[in-house]
Amino acid sequence: MIKYDGSHYKELKFASIRADADLRDGQWIDVYFDFVASVPQDLPVELRQPSGWLICSSEGEVVQFVVLDEGCDSEYLFTEDEKNQVLEYIRQNHVLKSFI
Repeated sequence: MIKYDGSHYKELKFASIRADADLRDGQWIDVYFDFVASVPQDLPVELRQPSGWLICSSEGEVVQFVVLDEGCDSEYLFTEDEKNQVLEYIRQNHVLKSFI
């Protein structure tokens, strides 16, 4: 994860991911996901209950990744590798299948 101000950078490997998708306004697919870091100590200490939100178009194209803390936007971004881990999980588990 990368802090917006660049003061924190740590590449997380996820031990597990769990995702759920919903259609919003007939135009957006919201994928909310929880994850467990392989090394929990690598998570930023400021994050109390980290999770993520992936916004996709109705065609399944990724629009935005958001790091959430306690269900709200946080000061962190996912790294490219972290995004790829989530996308691989979504692909392998057919999370978007019922929407596209």
